[in-house]
Amino acid sequence: MTFQELHSRPFLPLATERLLMRPISQEDAPEIARLLNNLNVSKTLARVPYPYSLQDAHHFISLKIQEMKEGQPVVVLTILDRTNHQFMGLIRLCEQNFNVTI
Repeated sequence: MTFQELHSRPFLPLATERLLMRPISQEDAPEIARLLNNLNVSKTLARVPYPYSLQDAHHFISLKIQEMKEGQPVVVLTILDRTNHQFMGLIRLCEQNFNVTI
């Protein structure tokens, strides 16, 4: 499946026994900001400023949503605990060596 095919179809959340993955949304901003506003975390990430604000999170999410809407070769998914929907992180898939089997 190509990125164009992936972007042109309805995206249902992906689920495993423990996890739920869905496209990133603005509702994720408070948790992203809380987790990234940590000097020890920002030291390990090349492109994350410190301090990291709620505004930074909203801006990041807006950029990623816009990239996906434009059909750019990227998909950003929020990872949640399936039982309580607690935010666990993000995953970014990009076209470089991208191959999806469904």
